[in-house]
Amino acid sequence: MPIPTAAAAISSPTSKEGTTRRLVARLLLMLTLAAAAALGWPARASGGPSTDPSRSLEPRATRVLERHLARREFPGAVLALRPRAGGTLLVTAGTADPTRRAARIDPSAPWIIGSTTKTFVAVVVLQLAREGKLALDATVERFFPDLPGASRITIRQLLQHTSGMAEYLHTDPVDRDARREWSARELIAVAAARGPVAEPGAGFHYANTNYLMLGEIVERVTARPWHAEVRSRILEPLGLRHTGYAGEPSAPRLGAGYVLASGEPVEATALWHPSIGGAAGGMYSTASDLLAFTLALFEGDLLDARSAAEMRTFVRGEDHGFVAHAYGLGLERYTVNHLTVLGHMGTGSAHGAFIGYDPASHAAVAVQINAANPGPAAIVAAEVLGEVTGKDVSAPPAPSASAGYTFFPYQALERAGTGERLGELRVTTQQVSATYPIVANEGRTRLDLSVAYQRLQFDYRGLTHPLDSAQSIGVTAFLRQKLTDRWGLVLVASPGYADDFEGPATLDAVTMTVVGAGTYRFGDRLEVGLGVAIQNAFGEPLPLPVASIDWTITDRLWLKSILPISAELTWLPHRALGVRGALLVNGGNYHGAERVYGVVNPQLNYSAAVADLGVRWFALPWLHVTVHGGHTLFRRFEFSEGRHRVPGGKYDLANGPVYGIELGVGG
Repeated sequence: MPIPTAAAAISSPTSKEGTTRRLVARLLLMLTLAAAAALGWPARASGGPSTDPSRSLEPRATRVLERHLARREFPGAVLALRPRAGGTLLVTAGTADPTRRAARIDPSAPWIIGSTTKTFVAVVVLQLAREGKLALDATVERFFPDLPGASRITIRQLLQHTSGMAEYLHTDPVDRDARREWSARELIAVAAARGPVAEPGAGFHYANTNYLMLGEIVERVTARPWHAEVRSRILEPLGLRHTGYAGEPSAPRLGAGYVLASGEPVEATALWHPSIGGAAGGMYSTASDLLAFTLALFEGDLLDARSAAEMRTFVRGEDHGFVAHAYGLGLERYTVNHLTVLGHMGTGSAHGAFIGYDPASHAAVAVQINAANPGPAAIVAAEVLGEVTGKDVSAPPAPSASAGYTFFPYQALERAGTGERLGELRVTTQQVSATYPIVANEGRTRLDLSVAYQRLQFDYRGLTHPLDSAQSIGVTAFLRQKLTDRWGLVLVASPGYADDFEGPATLDAVTMTVVGAGTYRFGDRLEVGLGVAIQNAFGEPLPLPVASIDWTITDRLWLKSILPISAELTWLPHRALGVRGALLVNGGNYHGAERVYGVVNPQLNYSAAVADLGVRWFALPWLHVTVHGGHTLFRRFEFSEGRHRVPGGKYDLANGPVYGIELGVGG
């Protein structure tokens, strides 16, 4: 049966009258579609800096370790830190034995430090150069007369990995016989047989071979093994009693280490003989000893000013995504956003290590893990230094885009207040959005620029109506500004155009929403905000108070809410899987064509409340698929002529299920 003209609002399940409900609905559309960063799914569990460096660092450092431990990047870890304010702290996480979870980490048990050995060796070489016993720019021909190209390779190039020498590690001869003792000359010969990877001085090509050669040069110059020189020049003067070369007969028993096979730790402490690492990666140490060495290197007198400047002469290395990398003389430089860390990463056959120093804050850190997993030790160190300095070391936000489809099956449509049944209505929505983030001011300023489009399709059963779709497009600028370590400001501006596109374009279909709010951070995990939103929809400005809650309950559980619009609880049980439960107020405002509705300046208004449960699968780091389903709790349609309600223009759609799917990229 046909319905009265005033009932045309039935056809527009994304509309709302000029009441508080209308503003809530429009605000939700603006915030959720155009500013997903405020309410949306977290892309991953990720670490960010605390905004208050003055608070106790120990629990925050522990949380950083536990966050990486939860990702199964290592069974256990030790971290030693000297903050910029002075004093030191030592933190452990995980287990020394994955088969016995109760096996606590002993921070005094030495672990292999891998390539962090190179910094010790580089200090010895620079000291010898200072003493005039060798020249950094001299060629190595006199030490390796039979090595092809030795007359063009300098000691400096060995220190800086610009010699062009090939790698000996992970070659068939070494891998087949990794448990026996090798001489440095044998391993150098394996690399030489592979031929050079580049001309000497042509650029950075990391190869452990370079430091085996430096170890041999130290022995020729001093008539003592390289590790004896490390001991007498560095370890003994600094009192580093838990550090040394693992190939010495007097070396202590090392703590167990592991490799990760399909995410599971497999014991691998004796996988390689220490001689395979040698001067390139055969030393052991503890986090406390490594921290003491780091402080002596950057704040002590291990090197004079000239030698220290030589060590800090960098060439471009191998960038890792958003982390810029450069290599000096046995020293790495990592730049993460506005944080610069000097140090060295190391990975042995079963352990990993990193030493780091922030020249700006004079904070120093040493991290060890009991797994041969390149990367986590360095990332942990950067995140902890971010906690110390208050600098953002998280990955910069990436542009994102998404496309989704939502389906509301047929439900009964009734006139509000009377219960008169008019027929049935089915609604489907298609939406696409894209966001481009901009971060500035050392991470204190973030601007998200977004565009969103939504189309609603209406199908009727038991009644007729001329309107079959309504559409909206909006552009949003979402600014978040840190004012102090605790206080912040949020400003949002969102112009839009919402219409059934059945008639000519009109200014009556233009909307504008502006939001201003102040935020305050309580501790490391809770931030709240309070403000006001003002919408000028169809010439009618409407204010609405809004409040926000952003609570990181655990590193894998979040509560995000903008009241009275949305409350979302998100859980990441696995790095590739997320689960979200949500209570949402939904809706919007649309302008209609006069020839369809038979009145001047028709407005279509809709509001609804939905309980929804979604599952998101991260198929790739930049690609995710979300499926969700739920049940509507309330759906109301209203019709008006301009600002004036039409009598009998309210309709309720019976509650029922809702299903949806979304594909997203980036972000």
